[in-house]
Amino acid sequence: MNTFLIILVLVLAFILLAIYFIKKNKIKDDNGNLIPDVIEDTIEETKIKIDKTKKFIKAKKQNIKTAIEESKDVADAIKEVITQSKDVVDALKGKPVKKTNQPRKKTNKK
Repeated sequence: MNTFLIILVLVLAFILLAIYFIKKNKIKDDNGNLIPDVIEDTIEETKIKIDKTKKFIKAKKQNIKTAIEESKDVADAIKEVITQSKDVVDALKGKPVKKTNQPRKKTNKK
């Protein structure tokens, strides 16, 4: 309990000392709210940095999502190439080729 009281007295003394220096114009406080301008400026700068960081993180998350989607598309394409290359090998060996669900492109012969 004594430790709590000591800390409370020290905080109170610090606040009173800050108010004294503000009143004596040793610490700048233009708006008269008894909060030093240095602290107010630091808080505003910190808020701006936090907002910029949030925007940066949001953009990076979106980039990562896009990269994951694209890598899935590439993986699907690679699987399709592997499947088709097996069909080509089978066709070269004379085995019947599996029919796919994909329609063949029509060619115009004259």
